[in-house]
Amino acid sequence: MHRSGAEPLPVQGTYVQPGLLPRWIGVLLSMLIALALAFAMIWIAYRPSVSSKATEFNEVAAATLSPPPPSTPPATQAPPTTTPPQTQAPQTPQTQAPRTQAPKSGGGGAKKPPADDKFKNVMLRNGTTQKCAAPAFATGSSGSPVSQYTCAANPAKVNQVYDLDTVAKGQGPGNADLVQLRNITTGYCIDPSGTGAADLTSPLYESACTRSLTDNQLWYLVERPNSGGLYWIRNYASNGLCLDVAGFANKGEDAGDGKNLTLYTCSDDDDQGWYLVKPDNG
Repeated sequence: MHRSGAEPLPVQGTYVQPGLLPRWIGVLLSMLIALALAFAMIWIAYRPSVSSKATEFNEVAAATLSPPPPSTPPATQAPPTTTPPQTQAPQTPQTQAPRTQAPKSGGGGAKKPPADDKFKNVMLRNGTTQKCAAPAFATGSSGSPVSQYTCAANPAKVNQVYDLDTVAKGQGPGNADLVQLRNITTGYCIDPSGTGAADLTSPLYESACTRSLTDNQLWYLVERPNSGGLYWIRNYASNGLCLDVAGFANKGEDAGDGKNLTLYTCSDDDDQGWYLVKPDNG
C-alpha cells in the first residue's frame, strides 16, 4: 500500500514460497517405488519356479505311490528263480556222459536196460507148480502149444524167457497197461486161438505178435496182495480170464511137465498166480 500521490520506490528482493511437503517424504516415496518395482521383477522372475515345484511334488507323490504295484513283481521275479532248469540242462550231458561210457566198458549195453525192467527178460513161473511157461516144441514154431516145464538153469536155451511188451499204456481195466507175452528166443507171443474172446479152458499157442487191440494177444497184470509178488495174468479180450495150468491143484492134476497152459477163472486157491523171475535169480 502506498499513499496516493506518492511515487513508489523500487526495492530489490526475492520471494520464497515454502513447499507443501517436507523433502524427506519425497525421498521415501521414491525408495518405496523402487522397492515395489524390484519386488515385481523378482516375483515375475521366480513365479515359474513355483509351478515347477508343484510338478516335482506330483512326481514325488507318484513315486511314493508306485511301490504298492511292485508287490506283484515278486511273483514275476519268482520265475527267474525257476530258471535253474537252465543250469540243469548243462548237467544232463554230464549225467549222460557216464551212460555212454558204461556200455563201452561193459560191452552188453543194449541188454542191460531190460534187466532193470521187472517186466523184461523174465521167466513166467507158476506159484503153485513152480514150473515155467515155454512152447512145447523145441523149435518154437508158430502154432506150438504153450505148456509148463521145470525151470531150466539156462532158460533162454529152452525158450523159457519172455518180455512183457507194452502195447497200450493205461488202457486196460483200472488203467493197467496192456501187454504181449513175447518169447525172446522164438519171437512169438502167447495167444489163444482165433481173434476174439476165448472160452474157459481154451489152450494157448505161440503165434506171430500182432500188437493189435482187435486181437486176443493182449494181457494185463494184477498183483496179488500179500503174495510175495504173485500176479494174475489176465486176457483182455477174454473177459479177464487168467493164465492157468490145465488141471486142478487140489487134485494134483497140474503138477507134471508138459501140462498145457489154458485160460481159467482167476483164483488165489488154484494155479493162476505167476511170478516174474529174472533168469539170474532162478
